[in-house]
Amino acid sequence: MKNENLTKFDSLVQSIYEKYDIDLPKNFNPHSVDSCMYAAELLTKKLLDQGLNDFIVIEGYVKIKNVEGRFQHTWIQTKGEKIDPTIKQFFSKDDSDEYIESRVQYVVKTKYSPENYLKLCLEHPVDPSKHLVKDR
Repeated sequence: MKNENLTKFDSLVQSIYEKYDIDLPKNFNPHSVDSCMYAAELLTKKLLDQGLNDFIVIEGYVKIKNVEGRFQHTWIQTKGEKIDPTIKQFFSKDDSDEYIESRVQYVVKTKYSPENYLKLCLEHPVDPSKHLVKDR
């Protein structure tokens, strides 16, 4: 059974997908560790297929307030909008969106054009089975 916060988060992700007419696999698990790279690859392909290329893919880090260190992460940035459906992987499934937003700081390491990011994905493929669940 999903909790209310996770359902709200999933609804937000779904609204982003609908805005950009993105249909990710129904069994994609955005809460699994390292799912960000797979999600960025899928989203990049979908956006390019729709003729949208005014975005960048960012590889960097997230720092979380009151947690030591930083965590590697990948997300998409459009004009004024961050598309990051997998930020939840760094938090408990019970954490609210407001809690997460108040504690995350994004640190940019490398910016890729969509085409260059897909070339990188070919050189370093992600195993999708790690990010798909059977009963969803």
